[in-house]
Amino acid sequence: MTNAASEPATYWQFDGAEQLMAYRQMEARNEEHVITYHSRINPGAYLSKLDVQFADEELGGRHLLIVSIPDSENAEIRSHRISDSRVMEEMVRVVPSYE
Repeated sequence: MTNAASEPATYWQFDGAEQLMAYRQMEARNEEHVITYHSRINPGAYLSKLDVQFADEELGGRHLLIVSIPDSENAEIRSHRISDSRVMEEMVRVVPSYE
């Protein structure tokens, strides 16, 4: 989805029309929204206060995956669950394929 935030370098926000379309497509395929992903160009795949606030209010215990890509040689991936403003980091395992 497009980052529709007025300041995308410091904040992320779903594009409302794209979000509605994605949810309709998931519903048509009997899929469930279980993870939200976003990337940042700064080092450190950390959760910001806004990430925690958004995830706690909008995603209700779903997974929030953040990928930090400061340059083409480095990337960091972290996953979190947030519930009742409590942040729980989860282990991420990268595999060549999933069957």
